[in-house]
Amino acid sequence: MKVVFLSPVGQVGGAERVLLTLLDAWRASGQRIEPGVLALSDGPLLAELRNRKVLCAVEPMPDRLAKLGDSGGGLLATMASGLLSYPALRSFAAKLRQRLKEFAPDIIHANGLKAHLLASMAAPTSCKVAWHLHDFVGSRRLAPFLLGRVAGQAAGAVAVSDAVAVDFLRAVPRVPVSVIPNAVDTARFCPGAGNGAWLDGLAGMAEAPAGTVRVGLVATYALWKGHDLFIRAAARARASGPVRFFIIGGPIYATGAQRSRDELMRLSRQCRVDVAFVPMLGEMPEVYRALDVVVHASTSPEPFGLVIAEAMACGRAVVAAAAGGARDLFQDGEDALGYPMGDEAALASALERLIESRPLRENLGTAAALSARQRFDPARQARDIADWYKAIMESSGTVQDRAGLRRSRPGCIPG
Repeated sequence: MKVVFLSPVGQVGGAERVLLTLLDAWRASGQRIEPGVLALSDGPLLAELRNRKVLCAVEPMPDRLAKLGDSGGGLLATMASGLLSYPALRSFAAKLRQRLKEFAPDIIHANGLKAHLLASMAAPTSCKVAWHLHDFVGSRRLAPFLLGRVAGQAAGAVAVSDAVAVDFLRAVPRVPVSVIPNAVDTARFCPGAGNGAWLDGLAGMAEAPAGTVRVGLVATYALWKGHDLFIRAAARARASGPVRFFIIGGPIYATGAQRSRDELMRLSRQCRVDVAFVPMLGEMPEVYRALDVVVHASTSPEPFGLVIAEAMACGRAVVAAAAGGARDLFQDGEDALGYPMGDEAALASALERLIESRPLRENLGTAAALSARQRFDPARQARDIADWYKAIMESSGTVQDRAGLRRSRPGCIPG
């Protein structure tokens, strides 16, 4: 079976790390799937694919389309921008169709919201379109309308969590949805000695005093990732010993719905808290292991929470907003600490507990690593996605006839 993934970006964010983990698991398990990737911008993802000897190509998206987003800005401005971009969208879809034909796929696996729309508009008639739902759709302005217009072209969708599936079916009820949670490469993301001095060096910081506790937020600079909440909570947290705060990440999209490093630096100065900044790195396991505490601070419900799963797999103490798909990834007080989403005081209190108690950090980290191996198995996801493809290829009738929600039970995360 030939599958081409349509990736909206060439950078490596959460959805792209999930894709790379899936490709590795297929290769390890001997699945008879021939993958390819067509990215809509160049970037580190292409190098990762070439290292894996995966067929890949780039078809750059026009700037007007790359900058089109509906998670920020006013309603009228968003709708006007969408209407003005429609001719460019149609033109680019025609060009994309020719590139997709070169892959001769059986299935086009669209790996993001823009990819869902473009794949459905550009798919050759000889293949089926599958949507991978990494994000909530219902809260967006244009996405439900646009995806609803092309829903008849989608043979099925897979959601990374129950929360995402339920939200999607409310917004776009015509597409059948399965739930297959994300996986983590637990051979790579695993417990090990951390090198805090290495992280300090990347941030341009001097040698830290003995016993320094390193606390970090790992996230892209999207507005809803809670960088401002993290900075304010860090300013409120009190510690009897030395502590260093880090923000690891950066912008990966061309839309305006993200923060800048300068903006975050200004906020940290206003809050009178020292925060070190490190760009997103390919050596993410080393980043997690260099931290003593990993923070998830999203201020909107998380579709899944890959950082939570990866940090747990590395045996690190995690504090996370207990909402959306993230709520099902951990047991509060057993393998991570949860707090009410957006609650600055509660996050600061959790940080204080973890900074002050090394035994608490170690106990949570040990339990987290065990939970991650049980819940986020790559072989499970690889098998379930392959089975999903087979069901799509064997399906018949209209999309409306097949609509509904199907949980992939082997991959369910216990709530």
